[in-house]
Amino acid sequence: MKVLFDYTTFPILQTERLRLRQMTDADTDDVFAIFGDAETCKYLIDQACQPYGTAAEAKATVIDWSTRRFADKKGLRWALTLKGEDRLIGTAGFNTWHQGDRRGEIGYDLLRSQWGKGLMTEAVGALLRFGFQRMALYRVEADVTEGNTGSVRVLEKCGFTHEGTWRDKHYAAGRYYDLLQFGLLRPEYEAQEG
Repeated sequence: MKVLFDYTTFPILQTERLRLRQMTDADTDDVFAIFGDAETCKYLIDQACQPYGTAAEAKATVIDWSTRRFADKKGLRWALTLKGEDRLIGTAGFNTWHQGDRRGEIGYDLLRSQWGKGLMTEAVGALLRFGFQRMALYRVEADVTEGNTGSVRVLEKCGFTHEGTWRDKHYAAGRYYDLLQFGLLRPEYEAQEG
């Protein structure tokens, strides 16, 4: 299958309520509002379940990392903004893209004031359309830290299957955490899209 996306231009995605665009340095304070919040970070194993202490740390770890992933042609991470507003309220994207396997792994986060509005389900839907149509993916994966019921609900609404649990996979904040593995295959996605 021909891959239509080649990293020459960062894609902009639209949903009913959201515009997904490239992150920039101007998003630093908004990124820090998300990743500096203890409640938002309690399931982020990569951050050892701890919020970042400064905006500079959030920028280096989120915005600069995203920029490098795109430049290295290894992943894509979008800024989520409400249509008509350009303020970042979340991030979402493909943390990894294994082109040989036609497999991508998604991740996402959202400003706590925006939780419970269905925005992340909408954003993940846009990622899936892009991934299956433009990246020619066969499989999309997502890992969820135990206890993150909101993330599990998003994935289930988008048609993912809980495929298993890695017991005590990560050690953070003084304890081990299970990691739940979810997957969605192209035939499953196509069947649910009709």
